Amino acid sequence: MGHDHRHAALIVGDFHYAEPGDDDSATGDEFDLKNFERLPARDFPVEALSPGVHLRQGGTSATHVQLLIDAVGNSELPPILVQEDGRRVIDGLHRLEAAKVRGDRTIKGRLLDCTDSEALVLAMKANSSHGLPLSKADRVAGAQRILAAHPDWSDRAVAAITGLSAKTIASLRRRTGDGAVHADGKRLGRDGRRRPVNAGEARNRAAEYINAHPNAPLRQVARETDVSLGTVHAVSARLRRGFGPERGGHRAPA
Repeated sequence: MGHDHRHAALIVGDFHYAEPGDDDSATGDEFDLKNFERLPARDFPVEALSPGVHLRQGGTSATHVQLLIDAVGNSELPPILVQEDGRRVIDGLHRLEAAKVRGDRTIKGRLLDCTDSEALVLAMKANSSHGLPLSKADRVAGAQRILAAHPDWSDRAVAAITGLSAKTIASLRRRTGDGAVHADGKRLGRDGRRRPVNAGEARNRAAEYINAHPNAPLRQVARETDVSLGTVHAVSARLRRGFGPERGGHRAPA
């Protein structure tokens, strides 16, 4: 029982929007959760709010709701995120349920004017940074919904949002037959830039960055070029042996 109370005491401090890994600037500032902490929190009537984005296939957890109640005591619950259209909850369904159980008439929240697809992305990112973690099945289901709404986003961008690997996202994309790209033949990367969907292009891009920044850590190369770390390792090894970046390529000219 003492362990439960220690666990509860940690929960309130979890509700801040730190980006996972702090390098996932995926798809632009409009999805930077840290920006929303600057929005004023206002009181919303509990009964006026409705569930918005359903990410958890099992619904809310009564155990987690009780932990929240134990954690805050008589204090206010941390602010939730609310979609302006329909007063639907983007992030904070457990907090909303805790407010109802406590008999609160209002709950603090920050109002966002966003589309349903934007709300989905924000909900996935928020649940990756705090609160009760999503199950693997929940994250896979969320990734499928994001791919359906944003088929031109890169595997790494969707992976950063959902907490899944880029390889898993690529597998989901193939399984659903959704390999769509933007009209310009490119996908949107984590840094908001569009790049060709071509393995050779990716290897050449990594090689160019390595040649320009020979002392850069390989993780930095992967992040800056939006190329998988495994591919960057392979390209780096080929360059050290004097070969070109592409598989099956010949030794680079001296």
